[in-house]
Amino acid sequence: MKNNMSAGKRVWRIIYPILIYIACQYVFQFAYIFVKMFDYLKIYGIETAMSESGMLEITDKLLGDILNDTLIITLTCNLLVIGVLFAVYMNDKKKTEADNPLHLNTVRSPLTYFLNVSVSASSCIVGNIFLSYIVAIAVAVFGENITASYDYVADAIGNSNVALQLFCVVLIGPIAEELLMRGIVFKRLRSGMNAFGAAVISSCIFGLIHGNWVQFIYAFIIGIIAAYIYEFTRNLAAPIVFHIVANGISTVASQQSLSPYFENMMFGVTMSLTVLLCLTSIITGLTGMKLISDKYKN
Repeated sequence: MKNNMSAGKRVWRIIYPILIYIACQYVFQFAYIFVKMFDYLKIYGIETAMSESGMLEITDKLLGDILNDTLIITLTCNLLVIGVLFAVYMNDKKKTEADNPLHLNTVRSPLTYFLNVSVSASSCIVGNIFLSYIVAIAVAVFGENITASYDYVADAIGNSNVALQLFCVVLIGPIAEELLMRGIVFKRLRSGMNAFGAAVISSCIFGLIHGNWVQFIYAFIIGIIAAYIYEFTRNLAAPIVFHIVANGISTVASQQSLSPYFENMMFGVTMSLTVLLCLTSIITGLTGMKLISDKYKN
C-alpha cells in the first residue's frame, strides 16, 4: 500500500472486500426465498397464499426449507465469491508494496507444514474446550436462549449429510474465508500496522461475519493464530490448511458416533492434560514457524 494513500482509502480497501462477501450471502438468500415463494404461490394459489392461515403455513415451510438448505446456499455463494476474492488477492500480489512484510519470500520448509497441522489440531481442540465452558457459564447465567442464533447454525449444519458438511464446511468455506480474511484483509492491514494489531482487527471482523457470539469467540481465537501462521509463512496456503484441519476435526467430532468420546475430554484430569498438551503444541509450533521464518529472511 502506498504511504501517501489517504486514511479513507485505506479503510475502504479493507471494507469493500468484506461488503462483497456479505452482499453475496444476502443476494443468494433473497434469491432462494424469491424462488421458494414463487413455487408456493403456484402450489397454494394467490388467494390461499395471501390469507392469514396460508401465510403462516408458507412461513413455516419456508423457514424449514431455509434450515435444510442453508449449507447449499452457503456453498453456492462461496464457490462463486471465491473467484471474485481470488482476483482481488492476485491483483494485490502484482502490486509492489515495500512496506508490506507479507511480500517477502514465501517460506517453503517441510517442517513448517508439519508444525502447521499440529498447531491446527491443537487450536481446534483447546478452542472448543474453552468455548464449551464459556457457553455453559452463559447458559447458566442468562438461560438457554442466549445461544439461540448459534443453535440455528448448528442445526443447519447437523441436518445436512456428512459429505455436504465436509465439502462446504471443511473445504470450500475455509478457502473463501482465508482468501478474504488473511489473504486480503490481514495483508492489507499489515501495510499500515504491526502484526498484532492487524491480527486482532482482522480476527474481530472474522468473528463478526459469523453472526453470533458463540462463533465469534471461536473464530476470533482461530483467526489470531491463522494470521500469525500467514505472517510467519507468507504463504496463504498455510492458513487455508490450518483452517481446513481445524474445521475437519470439529466436523468429525460433532458426529453422533464420536461426540461422546470428545465430550469426555472436557472434564477432569483428561481435560487438564489435553489443554496442557495442546497449548504446548501451539506455542512450540508457532515458535518453530517464527524461527524458520527468520531464517528465510536472512
